[in-house]
Amino acid sequence: MRGMSLPVASPELRAEVARYGPVAYLVTVAPETRRPHVVSVAVRWDGDTLVSGAGTQTAANVRQGADVSLVWSPPAGDSYSLIVDGPAEVVEGADGLLISVRPTRSVRHRMAGAAGEGPNCISVTTPPSNGLEPTVDDREHPNAVTVRRFLNAWFDGDFATWLALAADDIVIHMRGKPAIDGSYHGQAGVMTFFERFAAVSVESFEMEVEDVIADDRYAMAILRTEYHRGDDYLPLRNACAYRLNPDGRIAEAWNVSDSQIAERGFFTLAETDAGPGAGPGVG
Repeated sequence: MRGMSLPVASPELRAEVARYGPVAYLVTVAPETRRPHVVSVAVRWDGDTLVSGAGTQTAANVRQGADVSLVWSPPAGDSYSLIVDGPAEVVEGADGLLISVRPTRSVRHRMAGAAGEGPNCISVTTPPSNGLEPTVDDREHPNAVTVRRFLNAWFDGDFATWLALAADDIVIHMRGKPAIDGSYHGQAGVMTFFERFAAVSVESFEMEVEDVIADDRYAMAILRTEYHRGDDYLPLRNACAYRLNPDGRIAEAWNVSDSQIAERGFFTLAETDAGPGAGPGVG
């Protein structure tokens, strides 16, 4: 049996919630209709969970098992909102129904049109309860742990961690998505890949790591990914292979999905498609 770790609220997240204040928006989705439901709530900590009041529709959505999001507007003088995701449950409170959210992912997201420059997302640490890296098995191969960190950093927009885990001469091979097909060489090429991915006409993207296996040279990750754009929805299962250097950094990566035909019909660039091979470090 694999070991499990339950997320706890990190000091960083507690500090951010205190800084952003008690008022947030609670976002739930009805799984059957996929309709979002957004309400303003007062949030407080109850141990390692965030608790708020719940109306009838919010409670009904949560009871159907979908994860929820809490979103805080930027404080005065800040350019970033705070977003906390996690599974939720309905509990009975002294004054009625409550929603209890256990944070599993939290980021600060830069507001559109914000002045100046800065990263789009800044990860807020939400470590597992045993204080170790977020793995599903303490006996995992170190290269499997590296790949999980690599994937989590990509999803959270934590490019500093992502690049620290990548070899200076890393090569990433993308296949199936016309807008970003190609091989991206070196860390300059990786940044070109990020720019292209940001330009793809996709409204939201979700990722779940199903499993990672590894030995001293290679690792393989199986992912489930979901892309949304308006009424269009594309679920995929991806196989990602990695070659790692002796120093533990990722030297090469390959990504392929189980439905490249569907990908080619779904992915377009928001503006212009530069085409594979354009830009520095791409070929």
